[in-house]
Amino acid sequence: MDIEKADEKDWIKLEPSLYDQEESRTHPSGPKRTSPHPYRARVLIVDDDAMNQVALEGMLTSMGHVVAGMASNGLDAVEMYKQLSPDVVLMDIVMPFMDGIEATRRILDLDWNAKILMVSVMGERHTMEKALAAGAKGFVVKPFRSARLDEKIVKVLIGSREHQLNK
Repeated sequence: MDIEKADEKDWIKLEPSLYDQEESRTHPSGPKRTSPHPYRARVLIVDDDAMNQVALEGMLTSMGHVVAGMASNGLDAVEMYKQLSPDVVLMDIVMPFMDGIEATRRILDLDWNAKILMVSVMGERHTMEKALAAGAKGFVVKPFRSARLDEKIVKVLIGSREHQLNK
């Protein structure tokens, strides 16, 4: 991490991550992190809309979670899940090549304990039921507040820990 001068302001220059095509920069006076709670997760974001990916990444980072990776379709999501083994997957439903419901099924075939939360504008009851029947652990309808998303992530993490303790 380096500090560079641009436009008469100091910018923190971040090293490119595995998934970045270019380096990113954040201003030191930018949004401050909230105090992370003890339930931090490594999260895989799966959404075909780059703006949604960036918005989710910002929300997750401000909550203290770590973005393990981002995929823009269900096929890539399955492959990235194999490579990254994230704690939680945030999965959109409507995507090219493979939708989120089929990707959920395939990830659960690989790891029956995968924690997948559907994040979609498609909040109709039958869509939610279909996603939950595929194995999703919860559903968050867009648009939503970051606190609501954090609550769902923590609930999934706590639920999995309670399940492991009750074995």
